Amino acid sequence: MTNLILPEIATVKLKTGMGQDYRVPNIVFSVETHARHKNDYHLGPFFSDDDGVVAITRELLDIYVEAELDSGLMDYTHISDCYSLIEIRLWSENDLEQAIKVRQLWGLLKREKTLWQSPEELIERFRNANNRALAISEGFSRIRDEWDGRKQEYGYDFYVTQK
Repeated sequence: MTNLILPEIATVKLKTGMGQDYRVPNIVFSVETHARHKNDYHLGPFFSDDDGVVAITRELLDIYVEAELDSGLMDYTHISDCYSLIEIRLWSENDLEQAIKVRQLWGLLKREKTLWQSPEELIERFRNANNRALAISEGFSRIRDEWDGRKQEYGYDFYVTQK
């Protein structure tokens, strides 16, 4: 398996089970990597916009890589040493609650401060996340792909079901 090469952009379009656009903002996702050794990277959060589209840009990925390293530099190898297999994961209610606890403890790291005015702003976004209105099936809560440099743009459809 090749090494991870972060793309310029990956977009996730939310869809209903019938294939219609699911135009709901504030649905939270993350990008998970698989390290060859040391720890995996858990990058994000990435939020859907008013049209139900999640834009995962290279700039945001770089910001979250820096933040992850800031939380424990010795715990990680360089992001490019990870396998090219990634998972874009829809957050569960438990993920949201854990993120709130972590942000209350750690606040914002490195360039995350350019994205949010305060940790409280991000925490409020988690509290208002529309993930809670979705029925999340473990087997269908992620997209898997290879980010190996063959493409610089990726587009995915992600099918959701309301509770």
